[in-house]
Amino acid sequence: YAPPYIQKKKGEDSDIAAYFTSCNRNKQSIALNFTKPAGQDIIKQLLKDSDVLIENFKTGTLDKYGLGYEQLKEEFPQLIYCSITGFGHTGPYKERPAYDMLIQAMGGSMSITGVPDGEPMKMGLSMFDLTAGLHGVIGILAALHDRANTGLGQHVDISMLDVSVALLQNQGMNYLAKKERQARVGNNHPNVVPYQVMPSKNGHFILTASNDEQFEMGLSMFDLTAGLHGVIGILAALNDRANTGLGQHVDISMLDVSVALLQNQGMNYLAKKERQARVGNNHPNVVPYQVMPSKNGHFILTASNDEQFERFCKVANRMDLMQDLRF
Repeated sequence: YAPPYIQKKKGEDSDIAAYFTSCNRNKQSIALNFTKPAGQDIIKQLLKDSDVLIENFKTGTLDKYGLGYEQLKEEFPQLIYCSITGFGHTGPYKERPAYDMLIQAMGGSMSITGVPDGEPMKMGLSMFDLTAGLHGVIGILAALHDRANTGLGQHVDISMLDVSVALLQNQGMNYLAKKERQARVGNNHPNVVPYQVMPSKNGHFILTASNDEQFEMGLSMFDLTAGLHGVIGILAALNDRANTGLGQHVDISMLDVSVALLQNQGMNYLAKKERQARVGNNHPNVVPYQVMPSKNGHFILTASNDEQFERFCKVANRMDLMQDLRF
């Protein structure tokens, strides 16, 4: 997931990608081979003093090594075990891997994003990677609160596809109300006018009016994610109150939330001090990761590591691409 890289000094790249830093800053790490008994033993030693285990392997991967929830809960009944996967631990797609863009397509958000006569368009953020993580935090905090009463942990099972469908929110209800698919409306709102980008001689500006004084507005992505952060703050405060007996003020700013969710894009800027251009359905750090045309419509092509890209080259009968510096 590079370039850009964190700078050693101005004009000199380090070997640490900005994307990696955005995901791993302020963390300590240990590398374990959990496929071997010695690695499994170390994990179990760590779990003796741990409240929460979080994993995002494909469903069933950790079960093969005695590290699935059902295998650990007898030895560690207090453990809260959070799994974040593309399709959850039940259902017909449970063993499939997933990427954010794939979930945007399958969950429906790409069908309602973009200009009316354009191709289906992904959001500029890895929105369902991020919001699946937020749902995971909510589940973990709720499980901690429950454990304070019961003494027992539980399995928090987060599916990125479930999250993507849930966040369709008013657009999903529009469909259920009329059984009509919502067309892409670009920067307009499907339910409210005016709620759009307007041109001016000095550039573009946003015009919104959301009640009878302003005209009513539907919910947007940062309305939803600010709500998720609010739930996280409330659950954290409830857990703190169980220890202290005191409440507190949870202060959520939509602007703070929107900046926090810039994540790797924000770190790209901090690394190079260059504004990221709009890239449509492409990815700012990875190729190929995009919508591709075909005679039967559009499809998504993603290959985010060397192993996946090699498999794609074999399927496409283009092994020469393995040596192409663009990839």
